[in-house]
Amino acid sequence: MNTITVTNPQTGKSYQVAGSVHETELVWCGAGRDGQGKALFVKMIRYGNGYFDQKQMLKDAQEEAQTMLRARRCTDRVPELLDHWDDKKQQTYVLVMEKMPGDSLRQWMKDRPLVPGSPRYETELWLRTLIVRQLTQILQTIHTKIPALSHLDIKPENVMIWWDHDKKWQVGLVDFGTAALDHTLGTGTDGYQAPERLSRMNTAMGSGASKDVFSLGLLWYELLTDTPQEELSGLFLPSWDAPKWELRPQLPPQVMAVKHGNAYQRLFEKMTEFSPDRRCRLSQVIQDIPMKR
Repeated sequence: MNTITVTNPQTGKSYQVAGSVHETELVWCGAGRDGQGKALFVKMIRYGNGYFDQKQMLKDAQEEAQTMLRARRCTDRVPELLDHWDDKKQQTYVLVMEKMPGDSLRQWMKDRPLVPGSPRYETELWLRTLIVRQLTQILQTIHTKIPALSHLDIKPENVMIWWDHDKKWQVGLVDFGTAALDHTLGTGTDGYQAPERLSRMNTAMGSGASKDVFSLGLLWYELLTDTPQEELSGLFLPSWDAPKWELRPQLPPQVMAVKHGNAYQRLFEKMTEFSPDRRCRLSQVIQDIPMKR
């Protein structure tokens, strides 16, 4: 893998990045290290792409940096932003951040698929539920300190999970790019967005926290069922008589049969209410999510 060097022209500080781990027309991401060997993650936003409003893209990139700084002041479960600058020559905004430990939740799910009927099946459902609870606590901590700040792109790729020294699973939340774009409908990832983010049926926009609750509900459903991401958005059908769903998925029989199956279903329904003002709050998710096996 080719190593590239990115340098802040204002400070002269350089970072070694070992090739791309994610790339689109607008964004390039890679993992690397600083001069002391500290693991980093570098994100470069190509605002010079001619297809979009360059001034708005640069403004959004700058806002993403400020959003990361604000979120980090609330909790250490989000990456620390170590450096950021505007490379005017390359028309690219560069974010250099701490690389959080572990793997993405997407990879974690692939490495330990659910096996209904196995001796550990119920324990695995409980563990996956605790992961959602940790995520909710992170979001609640941020929202309590900065009510206007929500993530708005909750999905397995943006969740990091690792095994700590006490042999407990820990969770972190990354990528606050969409958090800076709450003014823009349709941003975020298909399959995890609340209906008001998609402007469905003229639903009231509600708070950012209520949108995160909906996305957490979809993530939890995915964790409890191993439903492929591409099928998530098709599980919900909007009603022509808003604000309600014409169709909303039920948890499968094997999940409903476990000790907390009914509690899982009730909370899932509260988290994925069509109308944001009927959705439960982050604090209610923390309170109602089953904690005991």
